[in-house]
Amino acid sequence: MLVKRVAFSLDSWAKFVPEHLKTTVEKLIIPADVFKDMEAPTLKDLGYKSIEFNGDVAFGIDKAAKTAALTPFKFDFAQAGSFSSEVHLSNITEDMLGIAALDDPFTQLGAAKFEKLRLQMVNGDFIDKYVTWKAKKENKSAADVKEEIETMLKAVTLTIPDNDQQKKAQDAIDAFMTDPQSLTLIITPKAKLSLLDLQLGVMTGGLGLLDKVNFEVVANSAI
Repeated sequence: MLVKRVAFSLDSWAKFVPEHLKTTVEKLIIPADVFKDMEAPTLKDLGYKSIEFNGDVAFGIDKAAKTAALTPFKFDFAQAGSFSSEVHLSNITEDMLGIAALDDPFTQLGAAKFEKLRLQMVNGDFIDKYVTWKAKKENKSAADVKEEIETMLKAVTLTIPDNDQQKKAQDAIDAFMTDPQSLTLIITPKAKLSLLDLQLGVMTGGLGLLDKVNFEVVANSAI
């Protein structure tokens, strides 16, 4: 494996938490044989001789605005595509930072607010290669394989309780599978939502949480 650059930086501290943290990996070339023992399809199965990885992860706290953000969080696999996410929080106070917050974590989690989660998958040539591999392996047409992927993605949208948002999500999946450039999911709270409520909702499999947030799915957009 070869790598061009790895960088790590910290900029000032808020108690025991860095106010700004950034990690970058540039042009890490990974030979396909490294993953030869993985469950199929391996990179070699998909026709890759190697894969290039670039990564950016940054976290920042704005003490004046009382906000925190994990952005960018991006894994870029060059020709294959990329995955990125961002998380935004508000009402982040100094009392929540550092070891002292561990004395009363539920109060701190109850005060901090969730503002936004954004997930995006940008397709390069990965989907085409995957469809070609699966069609050949299972003796199916490429159209049948794409329909299976579309059905699987749409099944996930059935958990969205708002019928209008669910329909828009399914329309976005239709557009993405017709021309697979990118697919973006944005989740925002309908009203103030604490990190404690968010955590409890996730721990209970989304029970009571799905009705508290908006879901927006967008195809082939740079947002």
